[in-house]
Amino acid sequence: MKRVIFLFIILSTVSILYGQNNSDMKKYYYDRIGMMTDSILNNNKLFLDTLYLDFDSEYKSLANDYDVYYKDSVYVIIKDSINILRLDLLNKMYSLLQSRIRALYISFKDSLKLFFKEYESIIRKSQMEYAACNDCTEVEDYYDRLDEYNDVLDSVSSDFQDNASILMDSLESALSDSAGIYMDSISNYAETLLENQLDEYELTGISSEVNSPGKVYDEKYSKLTLEANYYNHIAYRGRDNHIYQNSFSPALTFEHPSGFGISTVFYFANKNKKPLDELDLMGYFSFDFSDNINGTFYFTHYFFSDNSLNPRAILTNSIAGEVNFEYPYFNFTPTLNLDFSGSNSEFSLFLYASSPIELTKNFLDGTLGIEPSVTATFGEQTSAFLTKIRNRKGKLVNAPGQKNIFSIMDYEFSFPLVYTSKYLIVKPYATVIVPLNVLDNSEKNPFLNFTIEIGIPFDFK
Repeated sequence: MKRVIFLFIILSTVSILYGQNNSDMKKYYYDRIGMMTDSILNNNKLFLDTLYLDFDSEYKSLANDYDVYYKDSVYVIIKDSINILRLDLLNKMYSLLQSRIRALYISFKDSLKLFFKEYESIIRKSQMEYAACNDCTEVEDYYDRLDEYNDVLDSVSSDFQDNASILMDSLESALSDSAGIYMDSISNYAETLLENQLDEYELTGISSEVNSPGKVYDEKYSKLTLEANYYNHIAYRGRDNHIYQNSFSPALTFEHPSGFGISTVFYFANKNKKPLDELDLMGYFSFDFSDNINGTFYFTHYFFSDNSLNPRAILTNSIAGEVNFEYPYFNFTPTLNLDFSGSNSEFSLFLYASSPIELTKNFLDGTLGIEPSVTATFGEQTSAFLTKIRNRKGKLVNAPGQKNIFSIMDYEFSFPLVYTSKYLIVKPYATVIVPLNVLDNSEKNPFLNFTIEIGIPFDFK
């Protein structure tokens, strides 16, 4: 009986010790599987980071090659041969293709990330398969299972690195080929723009030498323009003498390619006693500072009928100078003007800004666009001129006695629709005039002026 009890104690003790050791081995095995998995994933993440660095370096090199090629082999060669509108289109195409190279780079890099996720999924699946060792009864069984899992990890890792390297090479090659195609594309696009401009000049019969944005300089051709303009509310610097008067204004302008020009303008006002209310004789000279900056000097002599109600009827001459800044979607022109009659004079500053927007290039064999604009007028209001302003009955009246007041005189907001072709220019528009600091009897509230300008250009040698 004592022997049986002793044997029972021995067997129980051995059973307890074996159970504890087996439980510890399972835990060790499970932890070891996790450590091996994390280690192989981290190693391959580092390998992938190395590929990323190589890919980043390749992208930066290709992007730089594209930039240098455009600036040194395309832009610098063609910039003086096409007008500023086409140059703007070329720059936009350059930026578009540049963004496409960037988009390809990001897309290819995402492909590498996706490839790693697929590899990680395979590793995690293997981890789950080897996480438990149900058939393991001895310690050696666990170690054999770990060796087997290590072989699986090595095999999958080796396949991943080989395939990732192959994928990286193919992506770099594709990116390089795409950059080369985009270089050819920007070069071909520049050639197309130049050919289109030459074709346009050939169709219109003018030279291909670019003088300034939107303007063509040609030593062989001069221009004669016949105009017919209508204004339904005559005003000058926001002043109308409080007389609602409209005018029909034909004009004739001759412009020589050297920059000199002369113009004659007739005004027929509906409320004047004589049909011809005003005649202007103007001479001017235009010149270029750069591709998008040009200037003009003007001298104008005015003739008015004896009973003219025009707010400018007190003037005899004017001298003006302007500088025009022309960009694809924005123009700005400051004009300094001196009106004088005898010993009396008034300075004016006109600040004009517009935004030409082309709607279509194929409208009745021409182009159609809009050109919203705003003008701010600053000027003197001297008593010598104010006292000579006429009222609505045509009689001279005295105005307040302020002298040499230089201030804002009006804001003008215009909304033109512009049609241009080789044979015709039509520009109807409405202008909201907001007078300010009115010292005479002119309208003090905002008013509307509707204008339509029609021009017929003739080019000849």
